[in-house]
Parts: sequence; C-alpha cells; structure tokens
Amino acid sequence: MLLGWSSGNDSTDTMQQDRRISLIRQALVFQLKLFADGLRDVLLVPFSLGAALMGLLRSADDPEREFEQVLDLGRRSERWINLFGTHDVTAGETDGAASMDELVSRAERVVHQQMQDGGVSEKAAAALKRALDHLDRSARGEQADQDKQKDPET
Repeated sequence: MLLGWSSGNDSTDTMQQDRRISLIRQALVFQLKLFADGLRDVLLVPFSLGAALMGLLRSADDPEREFEQVLDLGRRSERWINLFGTHDVTAGETDGAASMDELVSRAERVVHQQMQDGGVSEKAAAALKRALDHLDRSARGEQADQDKQKDPET
C-alpha cells in the first residue's frame, strides 16, 4: 500500500490510499498557491508605491486612480489564486483567464489521461505543452478557436 501499512482488507486499503493521495494533492496545490500568492505580494509592493507616487506627482483631480487600479489588480489576482478556496470563481470572473484551481485540474487531467494511455513520455510532454499554450493564450484573452487550429486531435 502507498504511504501506509496494509490492513489486509483491500477495500479499507484502497480508501486509505485514496485519502492519502488526496492529502498529498491538496498539500501540493496549496504550496503552489502559496508561492503564487507570495510572488503576487512581492510584485504589488513596488507597484503600489509607484502608483501612489504617480498620483501624488500628477496632482490631478483624481490622484488615487493609479493606486485604485493596483488595488483592483490585487483583488482580481486574489480571486484567481483563491488560496483558501473561499471564492466561488465561475467562468468569466477572472477576466477570461482560468482560475488557478482550473489550471491545476486541467494539468491533472492531462497527466491522468496520459497514465491511462500508457504513453507518459513524448506524448505527455506534447499534451502538457498544448495545455500550457492554451492557458497562456487564455490568460492573454485570445480565442479558444486557435487551439483547434493547432491541435486537430481534440
């Protein structure tokens, strides 16, 4: 049995194994989200200071404009990362970009399918590349129609 002792009962062993695998997945996804959240915070520090400085120097009628834009970016990225799973992110709420949970699920499906097909080498690398390319285009707001042109298998 994976990561545990065998109890002699196949049904119990399978359930315990499934729970352990689920815990490992949750921990890995959480670490990925923590990394993304930390990176976002590191980037927002200079952006927010620069936006506040621009607003002060500009001395126009709306000095908060740039700073508010940075805050809005922070809110949207918080929903996209969804660190603790508290946001119910539906399609279109992340400016066309898939949420981090959706990206992880897509990658997980590709790997799972490749494992079932028995071809986890070049075939998996190509499928992951296609998925990452799709996500990159999605994040930039390009149409999904381009995916069908580049990947006629789907």
